[in-house]
Amino acid sequence: MRTREPGVVRRHPHRWIAFAVAGLALVVLGLLPPPAVAAPIVLDGRTDSHSLGLELDALVDPSGELTIDEVAAADLVPIDQVDFGAGDTMWARFTIRVPEARSDDAAERWYLILGHPHDPGALYIEDGNTFRRVPVTLDGTGTSFVCGLPGEPGTHRVFLETPTPFTLPSFLHVATSTGIERLEQRLLTEQGLYLGVISAMLLLNLLMGILLRDRVHLWYVAFVSVSAAYFSLVMGTVGRFLLPTVSASDLFRPGATFLALVVVTGVQFSRLFLDTPRMAPRWDRVMRVYIALALATLPVVWLAAPPTVLGILALSGTLLPFVVLPAGVASWRAGSRYARFYLLGWSFFAVGAFLLAVPLGLPFRLAPSLFQLGSTLEAAMLSVALVDRMRMLREERMHMATAREQAEQGAARSEKLAALGQLVAGVAHEVNNPNNFLTFNLPILRDYLDAIRPHVEAAQKDDPDLRIYGLTVDELFEDAAALIGNMQHGTERIAGIVSQLKTYARKEDETLWEETDVNVVVKAAATLVRNQLQKMVAHFDVDLAEGLPEIRANPGRMEQVIVNLLLNAGQAAQAVEGGRVALATARDGGSVTITVEDNGPGVPEELRERIFEPFFTTKEREQGTGMGLAISQRIVDEHGGTLELASGPGPRTRFTIRLPLLPEEP
Repeated sequence: MRTREPGVVRRHPHRWIAFAVAGLALVVLGLLPPPAVAAPIVLDGRTDSHSLGLELDALVDPSGELTIDEVAAADLVPIDQVDFGAGDTMWARFTIRVPEARSDDAAERWYLILGHPHDPGALYIEDGNTFRRVPVTLDGTGTSFVCGLPGEPGTHRVFLETPTPFTLPSFLHVATSTGIERLEQRLLTEQGLYLGVISAMLLLNLLMGILLRDRVHLWYVAFVSVSAAYFSLVMGTVGRFLLPTVSASDLFRPGATFLALVVVTGVQFSRLFLDTPRMAPRWDRVMRVYIALALATLPVVWLAAPPTVLGILALSGTLLPFVVLPAGVASWRAGSRYARFYLLGWSFFAVGAFLLAVPLGLPFRLAPSLFQLGSTLEAAMLSVALVDRMRMLREERMHMATAREQAEQGAARSEKLAALGQLVAGVAHEVNNPNNFLTFNLPILRDYLDAIRPHVEAAQKDDPDLRIYGLTVDELFEDAAALIGNMQHGTERIAGIVSQLKTYARKEDETLWEETDVNVVVKAAATLVRNQLQKMVAHFDVDLAEGLPEIRANPGRMEQVIVNLLLNAGQAAQAVEGGRVALATARDGGSVTITVEDNGPGVPEELRERIFEPFFTTKEREQGTGMGLAISQRIVDEHGGTLELASGPGPRTRFTIRLPLLPEEP
């Protein structure tokens, strides 16, 4: 015998998500340069623009009362080492150096350019021992703030006084006219590409949500829409094209509102996409609380002081990865097949949100750029996830629909069989009554013949030529005995058929059902037919799995099924040389299986749909009634199981009985 250990499902942790997040973090860390001391910007014509990132030194003036002379005399530090608070005044300093000898290209005038959104503030340029204030104004196109820089050879310090920007400008550069045009074109291309990709994904998912009436797609559209709106504010798109005269301070509260809505719509989309109420109920409760807290911040955004708003938003961004990512992992471990793209996408977004919300001293514009990159990757991955989800849902619906063409067919078949059972019971009763008359009267008729035979034989002595219907006395009584024997055999066959009909129509008494060891039933059935099978086939193999759990069954009825299948297999296999019948048990998930297999000629494909029909048989008239498989299937159905046929390829037939296990104790 073979021993099969009960199936155990092992879940191995999927480490590739952690690797992806860790890899992204390493990339981010690799992009972080070490603190540097701001060096002078040389306007030598080798390039038409210089980014004012690490070249800026900064000073925070919480009181807002420092003069330019006091700031010039103070010690400033690199901007990435300074923490700005809401309401503070920021002083930023950079130094330009104009060479003595410049090429014609370098003779072009240089400007300070600040992109939207920004509060222009005031610009001070060192002029000898004093500083002159230079106005910062919108350029002619209204797309950026510009200010002319000194063109005289030498080194010049430039100070920019501005309220702390709640949203960083889209660019902060020293550039020529040509450089400004190139920078604006590049920024326009980048933002246009981002908004174009987002718009395409929004349109596609909006149409899918409307056509499919799927809330998941619609919440995805809401989430990506508010994300795009937020980026349009912080990246200067709104200020550049819609509200050129609106300052960054005026856009602060709308931007904070959109950021809070990003959290609300993103987490709600995650709940629906991951089906956390069913797949991860514990994390679903956490996500609902998180949504409620995010909604509660909306009035705070408009009523509280900016420092309070910034603190709340920073906390929301910090907690976001610890809410959505564990929920995704929990749903995946619970069986959600399309959570993998979600996890990868939200990993990018969560890391970007964390870097944007938490003051880590990142270089100028790096955190917003990483946030935008993470959001774009996240939107793309979630679109892929939605497509994958739609594909899987379609497959599940097709499967459910198939299971429902099958359930309806099963119900119709059950009704048909129930009606047939009633009809069969009636027919069996009606056939049994006259058959009982024959069965009862045939022995009496035999006795009558035995009683009159001496008298007929005596008459034959008086008349040796006596003939009855042309038969001698001995021939007459031999023929009569044969006729009575045939009639008695016929009544026995009728009684057997009636018994099978009653078995088919009968519902078994509930008291006969019990917790049963399948192997015990199988062994008993094999013992009953072993002698018969050994006369039919050369090999009869029994292979029972050990440690099978018990099932609820009627042992006698199940034994009847196995005996019937074994005899059918033996009759099929005896037609070939080296006939073989195999009987085996096993566990398959939540079921116990019993298989009976033979190496006979197999069941023709055109007959496989009919072999379970009552009275259908391929055997000779004297060999079967066509009720064996129909009765067997009826018994298996009563046990909540299935009886399946697999025939071929080649000369082979296998019947599999699949019976459900007992439910586990809570």
